[in-house]
Amino acid sequence: MNPGASLRATRRIPLHRLGGAIRDELWQCVDGGFEAAVREGLGDAITKAPDPQRAIDAAIRRLDDELQRAKRLYESRGDTGETFLPAG
Repeated sequence: MNPGASLRATRRIPLHRLGGAIRDELWQCVDGGFEAAVREGLGDAITKAPDPQRAIDAAIRRLDDELQRAKRLYESRGDTGETFLPAG
């Protein structure tokens, strides 16, 4: 028995057609008020200015996480430091 044979026999539907059909069906399930609420919510999200301090704090957290991962990798390999220093 060839397990790939059943896959070749199946009908394939392009992703963009499937996504469009699903979207159309979902829009038919809701009334027009829903669409207006979505547009209003998106508009609010777009017009609000981002908080620079939050962006800075998030960047610092990401850098701290990267530093911790690098330290764990360094310690788990048992390196003495010469590995990361340029030959000179």
